[in-house]
Amino acid sequence: MEENRQLRKQQKRRMGIFVVAVVMAALVGLAYAYTAGSDQSTVTVAVALEGNLSKEQLQALSQRLTSYAGGWRERTQVELYPFPTPQEDPDGALAGRQLTRLLEQLESGPADLYLLDGAVWELVGGQDLFQDLSELFPEDPALLDGYRYALGGKPFLQAEGLEALEGLTASLRSQESPAVNRTAATVASYQLQEALLEAIAAGAPMEPKPA
Repeated sequence: MEENRQLRKQQKRRMGIFVVAVVMAALVGLAYAYTAGSDQSTVTVAVALEGNLSKEQLQALSQRLTSYAGGWRERTQVELYPFPTPQEDPDGALAGRQLTRLLEQLESGPADLYLLDGAVWELVGGQDLFQDLSELFPEDPALLDGYRYALGGKPFLQAEGLEALEGLTASLRSQESPAVNRTAATVASYQLQEALLEAIAAGAPMEPKPA
């Protein structure tokens, strides 16, 4: 009997050690997933406007975004959504298809930062899709209706070829979006794109990427 009790005690100790080992391994795995996800963060900016950008304008805009992205410039990319003018699309069919693509990006795509002109903003509507920026830019006259940050007059657009884009505004996807909260990597990407918007508003590039 005494021998059986001793065996059971040994089994319990071994099980306890095993459980602790499993828990520690899980915690290490979560920590690795988080840091790896953060390291793989990207900066995807969606640009949507009525009309199209010339090759030179798109290149100039991409260069401005990458220059403001600091240490993340190599992971910065632009997704362009040109909308036809009413003259080019009298029945609205083309605009409807482009709007569907843009809404799909908002719902589940990688872009958290959106540069939109007034025409596209009216089409997208639904301020619940975007983040209220009042706390990020309190009492800033460039903030329109709490959700759009006007880029006109900012150093960001003071580059050759970008003068015609003075009507662009910048908005962030809502923090409540499932696309933002999907993984540690998507949360980190959102934080990067929020920091990029702050850098654009301040007229200075983001801080260098930590070593």
